[in-house]
Amino acid sequence: MAFRHQLDDDPLQRDLNRYYTLRYASIYDSDGYGHQQLGASFFLEWNRRLSLEAGLALSTAPVYRSREFKAGINYRW
Repeated sequence: MAFRHQLDDDPLQRDLNRYYTLRYASIYDSDGYGHQQLGASFFLEWNRRLSLEAGLALSTAPVYRSREFKAGINYRW
């Protein structure tokens, strides 16, 4: 299941991109063990040259757990 929410209200997409996403999944592997995955991220574009993106992902299963965090700042010239 995934959800994305746009943080601006321009229907013609003339504004800068600003949104966040949420994701959740419950899956089973071939041995029948259940896995859960949860993720969240956001993207903010301050102007046409500078943007920020960050995300978090969590995975859990009977034999392992995983936590990931990513962040980035992009500058275009």
